[in-house]
Amino acid sequence: MKTLLALASAATLLLAGCGATPKPVAGAPVPTSYAVQAAKADNAFPGVGHIVQVNFGNKWDLHFTSMTQMTYTPAGHPITDGETVKIAVTPIRPGVFMVTWQESDGTTVVHVEDYENGQLWTNIGTADHKFLNLHGTLKIVK
Repeated sequence: MKTLLALASAATLLLAGCGATPKPVAGAPVPTSYAVQAAKADNAFPGVGHIVQVNFGNKWDLHFTSMTQMTYTPAGHPITDGETVKIAVTPIRPGVFMVTWQESDGTTVVHVEDYENGQLWTNIGTADHKFLNLHGTLKIVK
């Protein structure tokens, strides 16, 4: 046990000595503080305060009111025609974000939004146990 603790301590000191910073493990949940810090740095989420129109053959407006809330509506409809959901925004790399939410009927949505290239991928698990995988475009319209 002492050997294991010594090795762990040595690894920590080695990482600290070379200026390395621990990074999240792929597939592990990203702590909110990490996501917020990354967004405040070079990778600020461009959706907040804007309407982002997505097009998968049918268009939707995503009204991002904050980093934790969004209302989606059919394109061009008043915000009262939509549903407001809690969202989680995870920076992937500059200009690319994963945005997730769950709708009132139990539908779960995961977007990968590429603002640099105007591209969007989504995986949707519907309340009736269907799974959709779509690709489309996005643009900030307001």
